[in-house]
Amino acid sequence: MKKNLFMAVLLLLGCVSYCTAAEESAEQFLYKVRNFRSTGTYSKLKGQIQHRRRGKSVENTTIYFGIIIQDERFTGHLVIGDKDSFLLSQSRKTGTSAVTRLKGTTAALDHIGLRATDLTLGFLHGKLIKELPKESLSMAPCRVLLLESTDKKEEVKVWISSDHYFPLKAEFFRKGEKSSYRTLECNGFTKRNALYYARYINLEGPGWRTRVAFDPDSAELGFFDPKNPVNIMRHLPADKK
Repeated sequence: MKKNLFMAVLLLLGCVSYCTAAEESAEQFLYKVRNFRSTGTYSKLKGQIQHRRRGKSVENTTIYFGIIIQDERFTGHLVIGDKDSFLLSQSRKTGTSAVTRLKGTTAALDHIGLRATDLTLGFLHGKLIKELPKESLSMAPCRVLLLESTDKKEEVKVWISSDHYFPLKAEFFRKGEKSSYRTLECNGFTKRNALYYARYINLEGPGWRTRVAFDPDSAELGFFDPKNPVNIMRHLPADKK
């Protein structure tokens, strides 16, 4: 029996403990990935985004991401560059998500190739098409699954840690195309208050590359107390009085 305490942002928070004496089917494995056991957790992360496009200067901006994991859903707040603000909500059961623009536009997200649902790992809720041969990423054994996106416009190839039940890499394919047009990887898992988060998120597509780096010194992670709920909303400079 392997016991694993694993929590990550991008972000899913929680801990996993499963008996893996006999390997689960792909369906059982994916169910566990989607439904990790959570006692109620939260994180508040600040960081930097570096975006590169072929033939252009490097662009830098800031990111804030706060999230609360409860039994039924994730609730999060995403801020890009202190001017574009989004409220995130995602069902833990179905993966159905809603992104509400609070301020600014979605242009900043589109430009750097980041989706709000990347941070809640919404792509894990696509329909399982098939399991592919196992692979290793940075010496971590992974099971590789091919999923159909919930909007049926994409297929997603996901490398998921066999030990920790967490996705390490995802490649996105437009329907009918054999080459991926977008890749997501996370690494640099860092421990804080007995919980873990992914310090780095790397995104890449034709002619562009984005790196999100969360600051470990300001990272705040903990267990959610409904009697004394933490505030994950970040007020933008213009909102301060």
